[in-house]
Amino acid sequence: MADNGKNGKEPNILFGVDVSLLSRDEIEAIGKRVEAAVLEDKKKVAMKALESAFTKKAKEVQGLSERSVSLTINLAPFANHLLIDGMYYVHGSPYTVPVSKARDILSQMARTWDHQAEIEGKNKIQYRTRGVTFSGKPSAGGLQV
Repeated sequence: MADNGKNGKEPNILFGVDVSLLSRDEIEAIGKRVEAAVLEDKKKVAMKALESAFTKKAKEVQGLSERSVSLTINLAPFANHLLIDGMYYVHGSPYTVPVSKARDILSQMARTWDHQAEIEGKNKIQYRTRGVTFSGKPSAGGLQV
C-alpha cells in the first residue's frame, strides 16, 4: 500500500479528484446538490425559451412584428437555389420566413416555373401551383402572402 503522506491510505479517485477524506454520505450529498443545480439550470433555459415564444406571439398579435410562415422551396429544374438579400434558399428545403419574405420567394419561384413553361413551349397554367407547399395556420381569408 502506497503512502500518500497524510493518513497512510491509498487515494480514492472520483472524477479525477481525491475523495479519500470524504464520507460516502458527503459524496452523495454533493452529487444530489449538483443534480438539483443542473435541473434548475435546465428549468431556467426552458422558461427563457417559453418566455421568448410567448413574447414573439404577443408581438405578432399586437401587430409589433410580422407573422412567419413555413414554406418549402421548389424550383424549376434549371434552378437549384434562390439568393435573396445574401441568403441562399435551396431547392427542396423548408424555411420559416416573415410573410414579406415569403412573397418575394413565391414570386421568384413562380418566375422559374414561368421560364420553364416558356422554354418547353407549354402553357404557364400547368406550372402555376407547382412547388408551393405551406405549413402553418392560414388566416381567416386564406393564406395572405
